[in-house]
Amino acid sequence: MRNKRLLSAVVLIVLWAVVSSLINKDILLPTPLAVVKELWTIVTQAGFLPALLNTVFRAFTAVFISFVAALLLAASAYRFKGLRTFLEPLYVLFKSVPTVTVIVLALIWLGKEKAAVLIVMLVVLPIHYSNILNGFDQIDPDLLKETDTYEDRYLLKLRRIYLPLIRSDLYETLRSTLSLGFKIVIMAEMFAQTRVGIGHELYFLRANLDTTGVFAWTILIVLCSYLFDAILNFFSRRGDINES
Repeated sequence: MRNKRLLSAVVLIVLWAVVSSLINKDILLPTPLAVVKELWTIVTQAGFLPALLNTVFRAFTAVFISFVAALLLAASAYRFKGLRTFLEPLYVLFKSVPTVTVIVLALIWLGKEKAAVLIVMLVVLPIHYSNILNGFDQIDPDLLKETDTYEDRYLLKLRRIYLPLIRSDLYETLRSTLSLGFKIVIMAEMFAQTRVGIGHELYFLRANLDTTGVFAWTILIVLCSYLFDAILNFFSRRGDINES
């Protein structure tokens, strides 16, 4: 599998090099070598680390808050069917609202420096809620018969029984939303023109028609997304080992 991925990457880079040489215009499609050089220039600049850390912090903060909120809502909705019915229209509404609408409203409500966190929260909250609630629904009822000894202490059941049973669903929803939240934060930063962040860097590059810089930052964004996945996979496997 790894050999196939490596071969695919090599083929893609070769095609990229051939097409860019045929076009011969960096403003349309820069060469891989030019992008690598620009990539090195970016990571060695003093402003690189603050921009990266600010964007990552905003993404992690928004995803974590929405994850905790969704977990509490999903656990309550699973326990109380009336609450689940009440939340259903709200879930459909939040899921259906276009991201650009969320961005505009967040900018009006909070201003450009704080809007990015709220934007990601509102976008990923329905995803967290749906995935976590689905995890609760997939629990085998036969496994829950032994929980009768806990009587009505639902919080105790939640901590000792329900959450361990849906741990894989929790990791999966985090893996799917962390990279998404990271990308949405960058888009929100571009719209809001925040002072420090990857979105600000991309906005500046777009204004200067610096396609090479855009490609370089895009590679960095992809690498960060892969890193997030690797970290979550590590903790997921570690949890499986500890449980076994």
